Amino acid sequence: MTSQPRFERNLPALLEDVYLGSTPSYRHDLLAATGRTRQRPAWSFPERWLPVDITNRLAFAPRLPTRALAIALLILALVVAGAIAYIGSHPARLPAPFGPARNGVLVYAVDGDIYSVDPVSGSSHAITSGAAIDRKPTVSSDGTRVAFLRGDGITGDAFDLMIANLDGTDIRAISTATISDGDPFAWSPDGTFILLNNVQGDLVRYNANGDAPVVVLRQTYMHGFQPPTGQKVLYETITGGRTLGLMNADGTAATPIYTIPPAETKDGCDYGTVAWSPDGTRIAFNRRPIGTDQCRIFVMNADGTRAHQLTTDTHQLTETDFRWSPDGTMIAFDRWDNTVGAWQIQPIGVVQSTGGATRSLGPTPVSDGAVFEWSPDGASIVSAPGTVIQWPPSTAMPSARPMIIDVATGAAHEATWSVNSWPSWQRLAP
Repeated sequence: MTSQPRFERNLPALLEDVYLGSTPSYRHDLLAATGRTRQRPAWSFPERWLPVDITNRLAFAPRLPTRALAIALLILALVVAGAIAYIGSHPARLPAPFGPARNGVLVYAVDGDIYSVDPVSGSSHAITSGAAIDRKPTVSSDGTRVAFLRGDGITGDAFDLMIANLDGTDIRAISTATISDGDPFAWSPDGTFILLNNVQGDLVRYNANGDAPVVVLRQTYMHGFQPPTGQKVLYETITGGRTLGLMNADGTAATPIYTIPPAETKDGCDYGTVAWSPDGTRIAFNRRPIGTDQCRIFVMNADGTRAHQLTTDTHQLTETDFRWSPDGTMIAFDRWDNTVGAWQIQPIGVVQSTGGATRSLGPTPVSDGAVFEWSPDGASIVSAPGTVIQWPPSTAMPSARPMIIDVATGAAHEATWSVNSWPSWQRLAP
């Protein structure tokens, strides 16, 4: 048998026939045209500039930039360290001791302990606690510490003078002898010492560092440090008549500036309250107008000149326990009206410091009047019944909820917390 012829045996001959086929008639025309055309320049090819051939590009797995991260973390650590060093070398700004400031917390005593409260949120914090009786807190002018009285609740009207940070740390006594609940005291503008009038009528200096107290002057009452520097102290002598004067904080260079005439004295009124204006140019004090049984507020220049009655109200009045507004434009005070033949308590009054008619603020207090304090920004007043400051208390540590009064409108609302003391408002830097 013969096999079938295979195609691949004939393939070479077929290819040769195709190769040797006739040449197209337009071959020479094509060669002539291409010979006249210049080659395309290399720069016009995109492949020269862009990686358009993506079929041959390598795919890289992402790598963690450990070196870059290490450098970033090092820079961050240096920034944090620098910020800490800056803060440590630049303590928090403190408010000026006089004039308007930003509102801080309110500090008060209740049930024998000292508390601070945010007057907006009502959130409170215990500064002191324990079996001791703590009362009469007073915040320093720089807003960092509080002074208060501490007793054991057994020996009666006998207290130590204490100071503490507002967060409750560094509580310590700075008195070496007990003092009375009624002894008034005030922080120095720089917060380094406290001046206190003891029951013997002496003016005593208590240094905040705990040094032994020093008697500055005997038979002398202190009525505040003169703004804006606080270098001078307003004092009152209680021997040989009542005289106001200025002296250095150590008792030197005492200079009388004003003596109240005997015809203008009245029990419970003579200099019952004396207070500097926040700019230190004026002094407000109590005095009896000649020929009356009243007790009115008078204002004079810091050198004792131009003493004149403040309010123009014509009723028979007792005006006392006054406080200047932080900006010095107004004075708020307690007042009793005797027009109907009996002294009747009135709402807290406020008058422009240049004088004029009185405007009422808030509800009518108890018959003992109100104890109150301006907010550092001057927009409101916190007020509590005068009964809460009595010692010994008429009942077991009476307490009451204070009122927060809007000065512009006179509207008031009751706080959610109670006090056993005069509230003291912390000042913060604007």
